[in-house]
Amino acid sequence: MSTRNFKILIIDDHPIVALGIRTIANKQENTECMVINDPSLMPQTVTETSFDLCIVDLQYPNKDGFTLIEQLHSLSPQSCILIYTMHDEPWIVAKLSHPSFQPYIQGAVSKQADIKELDTAISSLREGKPYYSKEFHELYTHKRIPNHPYKDPASLSSREKEILKLLAKGMSTNEISQQLYLSINTIQTYRKRLLLKMEAKNVAELIYKWKNWF
Repeated sequence: MSTRNFKILIIDDHPIVALGIRTIANKQENTECMVINDPSLMPQTVTETSFDLCIVDLQYPNKDGFTLIEQLHSLSPQSCILIYTMHDEPWIVAKLSHPSFQPYIQGAVSKQADIKELDTAISSLREGKPYYSKEFHELYTHKRIPNHPYKDPASLSSREKEILKLLAKGMSTNEISQQLYLSINTIQTYRKRLLLKMEAKNVAELIYKWKNWF
C-alpha cells in the first residue's frame, strides 16, 4: 500500500531562504514540497493543489503577511499554517496572540532560532501538535488559556495608558523617552509598574492583554 505524501507549500520571497526551508522539509519521509516566491500566486496555487502545511513569512515586498495568512486560511482551511519569520518583536507576538487571529496558525518559529527548530516544528505539525519557538511561546500560552482574566484599564493612570499604547506600537524605551521628553529610567519604571499591575511576565503579554480591552 502506497503512503500519501505530506504536501508542503513554502511562500518566501527570498529564493535562497526558500531553498533552505525546502531542503530541511525534504529530509522528512514522504514529503512533497512546492515553493512560490511571489505571494500573489498563492490563491491560484492552493486552488489547484491541496496542501497539508503552508510555511509563510510575515513580510513580503508587496503583500502584508497577516493578510496573506487570512486569505490562505479562507482558501485552504484544511492546511496547517507555520510562520517562519525574523519578525518576533513584542507587538508582532501580541497581534498573533489576538483571539481573532489565533485560529489561523498552528505554529511559529523565529528565523533567528536554531535551524533544527524548523525541522522539529514541521514534524510536530505533521503529527497534529502545535509548535512555537521560545520567541513565540506566548502564543502557545494564550492558546492554552483563552479566557485569561484581564485587569480593568481604569486602574491605570493616563500616563501609564499613554506608554502602554506606545509599547503596543513597537516603540523601544529610548524612543518613548524621546517622544515624551522623559528620562529612560522613568520609562523603565513605568514599564515595571505596568507589568506588575497587569500581572504580565513580559511586554508581549502586556500588549496582548491591552489589545483585549478594545
